[in-house]
Amino acid sequence: MGNLFNINSVLYRILAKIGNLVILNLLFLICSLPVVTIGASSTALYTVTLKMAKDRENYIVKDFLYAFKKNFRQSTIIWVLLLFLAIILLVDANLCNALAGPGIIVLAVLIRIFMLIWIMIFTYVFPVLAKFNNTVKATMKNAFVMSGVHLFTTVVTVGMNCLPFAFLYFSEKNLIYIVGIYTGIGFAGIAYLNSTLLNRVFQRYMDDMDEEESLWEP
Repeated sequence: MGNLFNINSVLYRILAKIGNLVILNLLFLICSLPVVTIGASSTALYTVTLKMAKDRENYIVKDFLYAFKKNFRQSTIIWVLLLFLAIILLVDANLCNALAGPGIIVLAVLIRIFMLIWIMIFTYVFPVLAKFNNTVKATMKNAFVMSGVHLFTTVVTVGMNCLPFAFLYFSEKNLIYIVGIYTGIGFAGIAYLNSTLLNRVFQRYMDDMDEEESLWEP
């Protein structure tokens, strides 16, 4: 029985990983409260989970806060830009729903295509920023290119990110469970699962480069 809780046992490592994810999730929620800092929090979150997925995490709190501060400017610019584009797309989509005509149908299709592109970029951009040093423009471009090239990973990660919306679609009663799970471990847990796939994608672009080295210049 004592071997189960040995520091080198599988059970101990699993429990330690879960504990770290709970701490990481709390940090993410606290640092995301101002809303405008969600981008920086997301980048810091993935900075840690990308390491955790390789069992290379060191100090969870220290690493998160360091990444939050280091990437704050670029992350915030990207987040505000994406938020602004999302608002425009949602407003346009609602306008199209209220109107009719052949031209409106074409416009509605185009808007949905741009929404899909937005989702693909959003899924990759903060992990890409967490992994590689680059400009805002290059980071956005790289996120778009990777999401298009690695469609299987994109579909899975987008699906993981959309899980709470899927559960909510089946029943509004699931909201209480969703809030509970995501308050406790959900955001960090999903980021960790996504990171196991994203690490494989990023490795293809690193070759002999060190982590956090520039990827593609604009």
